[in-house]
Amino acid sequence: MGMKATLHSSALTLAVTLTLAGCSGDDAATTDATATTTATTTAMTTAATTTTDASTTDDSTTDAASTTDDPSASTTDATTTAGESESATSSETTGTTGGVCGDGVVDAGEACDDGNDDNTDDCLDTCEAAACGDSYVHAGVEECDDGNDDDGDGCVTGCVAATCGDGFVHAGVEGCDDGNDVETDACTSLCAAPACDDGLLSGSESDLDCGGPDCGGCGLGDACVLASDCGEGICVEGTCAVPDTCKAIIDADPQATSGTYTIDAGTNTTYEVYCLFGRKRPQEGSSPPFDGFANSLPRTFAKAA
Repeated sequence: MGMKATLHSSALTLAVTLTLAGCSGDDAATTDATATTTATTTAMTTAATTTTDASTTDDSTTDAASTTDDPSASTTDATTTAGESESATSSETTGTTGGVCGDGVVDAGEACDDGNDDNTDDCLDTCEAAACGDSYVHAGVEECDDGNDDDGDGCVTGCVAATCGDGFVHAGVEGCDDGNDVETDACTSLCAAPACDDGLLSGSESDLDCGGPDCGGCGLGDACVLASDCGEGICVEGTCAVPDTCKAIIDADPQATSGTYTIDAGTNTTYEVYCLFGRKRPQEGSSPPFDGFANSLPRTFAKAA
């Protein structure tokens, strides 16, 4: 704009000068010179204007160039954004179609994928099927799961809690475990050796916690096998009872020795008698006078006091 004003001012000054010069000459020459000058001024003005416009055009071109550069950058940014968007979309697609344990999709190499981290259901958070020995208790299926094969601890083979009778000796808890309920062998159903106070007819006992070579004698009415099983009475036909004769005593125990015994006289009445057992007739003058009899029948030499 400033260049146009300058050129226009110069043209006017030139025209005035030429007009003044024409005043000293003839009119025709002045007219021609004025016309020529005007034409020249117009041309110069036009040229200046054109130049200015061209300069402006250059600025516009520069702006255009800048604008052109910007679209290029925008194109680059757009390309980058599009690439990132495509990558994100691709990533989302990968997640949707599988490839990651826990996405709910069973992919190659996965036994299962339930999309959760609950290790008590059928599928672990490692996408492996629940199994005994994986250290996770499968709810409703396993009683325990300690992840080892030690059958002496609280969880044995099959992922079941250790119990008496499972055939495994629970260390520090059981003395034995033969896996059966036979009480007459070396291990009872209590997973312990037979004892005279275990409340069981165990081991070699003839009756509950009595009889046999290890426990005390049984009472009247208790079962017996040998005369020694009875603490009271004698073993008569498998039961500890009070004999009614000395013969019943020797019949029940051929090894019985002479001595004082209790005899049942009936009607809940008992007597203490001395029974002498033997097969030889005593010799005269022998002492004590009676140490046996020639017959096999025992005899009573004392009667109830």
